[in-house]
Amino acid sequence: MFEVTLAVKLTVQAPFSTQSSSMGAIGIDAPLAKTHDQQPYIPGTLLKGKLRQSWRELSTAAGPLFAPDENHLLGQPTGNDADGQNGPVEPRRGLLYFSDLVLSSAPKSIETTRIQMNPDLGSVKKGSYQVIETPCPSGGRLTFAGSIRYFVQDSRTALQIRDFVEKGLRWITSIGAERTAGFGRLLESTVEHTMREANGPELADQEDLAGFDLLLEFSAPFCVAKRRISDNLFQSDSVIPGSVMKGAIASTWAMLCGRPGAPITEDLDGQRPELCRNFEVVRFTQALPSSANQPCRPVVAPLSVVRSGASTYDVLLRNEPGLIEGHAPRFSVDWKGEDHNHVLRAFGWPDIKTQLRVRTAISEKLRRAEESMLFAYELIEPAGLVWHTRVDLSRVADSERAGVRAQLRSLLAQGIHGLGKTKVSANVRTVNEIKRASNAQRLDSGWFAITMQAPALLCDPRRLQHGSGDKELHQSYTDAWDDLSTGSLKLVRYFARQSLAGGFYLHRRFRRGESYAPWLLTDSGSVFLLHGKDEQAAKLVSQWEQQGLPLPSWAVDHYRRGEMSGDHWSNCPYIPENGYGEIAVDLNVHQQKGC
Repeated sequence: MFEVTLAVKLTVQAPFSTQSSSMGAIGIDAPLAKTHDQQPYIPGTLLKGKLRQSWRELSTAAGPLFAPDENHLLGQPTGNDADGQNGPVEPRRGLLYFSDLVLSSAPKSIETTRIQMNPDLGSVKKGSYQVIETPCPSGGRLTFAGSIRYFVQDSRTALQIRDFVEKGLRWITSIGAERTAGFGRLLESTVEHTMREANGPELADQEDLAGFDLLLEFSAPFCVAKRRISDNLFQSDSVIPGSVMKGAIASTWAMLCGRPGAPITEDLDGQRPELCRNFEVVRFTQALPSSANQPCRPVVAPLSVVRSGASTYDVLLRNEPGLIEGHAPRFSVDWKGEDHNHVLRAFGWPDIKTQLRVRTAISEKLRRAEESMLFAYELIEPAGLVWHTRVDLSRVADSERAGVRAQLRSLLAQGIHGLGKTKVSANVRTVNEIKRASNAQRLDSGWFAITMQAPALLCDPRRLQHGSGDKELHQSYTDAWDDLSTGSLKLVRYFARQSLAGGFYLHRRFRRGESYAPWLLTDSGSVFLLHGKDEQAAKLVSQWEQQGLPLPSWAVDHYRRGEMSGDHWSNCPYIPENGYGEIAVDLNVHQQKGC
């Protein structure tokens, strides 16, 4: 197996524009799209679309003499809720990964204009004067550099793909916005390739056979979409679920084996047999961001945290509501911006910068945007940040754990590719220990404060209706903890928030053929005070802290399909192996007087 990197350079003649989705300087109607360090760039998605267009035109002209497998190399669209319910929703990713192409010289930020004339008056038509930002004066040469990466089984295939890319780029005549007005003329394209065997050194060893900690460093802005609040806007979460990482690792692994999109089965990789057999029980916690200079895993603040005056308190251990230093405490639903920022900083969360990218499909015949195909990504800017996650191998049989651990480290040494909406890559390295922003301070014997660090399935949605109140919700949580602890832990009080997860994709992927019903999740930050004095209670809490909360028995039965139980990954996405149900126990904030 070889990893191939194509170093791509495009020389473009000014004027040139790739319009930013962000607001520009006063007086600029069309500002340039720029990176976080203010360098103009050509989006990798734009280059991918232009390459697809070139290949189709060349294939039409040359027939069998030029026939790249477009779907294999660039991917295929998946089904959505507007396709008549017939399209598949499983990911069909392409082999090629495109980076952005960044301007290699310092921009001068020149302004140019476009107008439309009034044919009757011979003057500029009202409202038709546009100021466009370009990197240099007209006639200047701009060089943009980026890369295309892919994995192949042999050097012959690697060179064949390089030739397809090279010919496709040479066929492009212009790139960027305002092409029909003479902008973005492509003067030259060069492609240089490097190839190495994809079996680099293993990650640094760690002594703990039960698992190991990882730091992820991303090569470009990424989007891990939250639940959508709009049909054409994908907002990114700064927290990366374990399911997203596990899916990207599985996709990378299948490509390394020369079988893109193949499921992880026992015969996928003869060099990693133990990992093939046990991959589905390997647990990846959600990846949380921190500063690259001072790595420290942040903590999701419990919903029992309140603000009173300029200080932060926790009310989980208070038996009755009341004033704090003469003030009514403010819970998170009442916080303003500074309250939120203070608590986030106190629990180790860094400042997260985002950028908005607007995309559209282009009509091949009309050479303009397709109708109703405009959508936007909110991207996380990863510069100066790292993401923390833990690999938990405690569910792997003792006899195979060492093999799984070694084989997984050798796989992760290749990096993680194709993550999120923008299919970015991440470098991976191990660390001896990930420090938490908030340490544990154990409560009195028999008492446990459990704060959800990731969403979890706890309450049975069939028992809760629109008219359900505090009594029904409290009973549902009481029954859930009684079930999970087999009666050894009793719920005393809680501060919790719930949300519904569902939609077209999740239903088609995990509940197809059944009547639609969303999952009812208990959100991150929900905190529960439990009491149980016997030894079994302490042992269970310690196990949950290491492995995450299992699904309650009602969920195992209710989500069962065919021969697989409800807690199998193919039936339910919200399982501990995907990072859900992660908890923190007895955070020190519960016993602090204020901070």
